[in-house]
Amino acid sequence: MKVEETEALDPTLPVHVTFSFDQSEQLITLKAQVVDVSKCEVRLKIAKIDIESISQLKRFIELNVGNNDLLNRELEHLSGF
Repeated sequence: MKVEETEALDPTLPVHVTFSFDQSEQLITLKAQVVDVSKCEVRLKIAKIDIESISQLKRFIELNVGNNDLLNRELEHLSGF
């Protein structure tokens, strides 16, 4: 995730994130833990995400991956199951 300012992030505190994809009015909202902060990027571990947001995120990945088996394998890997 690209950010403009990382100085204010405290990695010991959870963060609330809201974003949308280009040309989409649907918002994805989640609660996460900061894993790593670099100069202009932040890596997050999702702690909580609502069903609508995860459905939208899954749909976005489906559109970009184009292969349902690959999608399921990637989601399993990302979720840690």
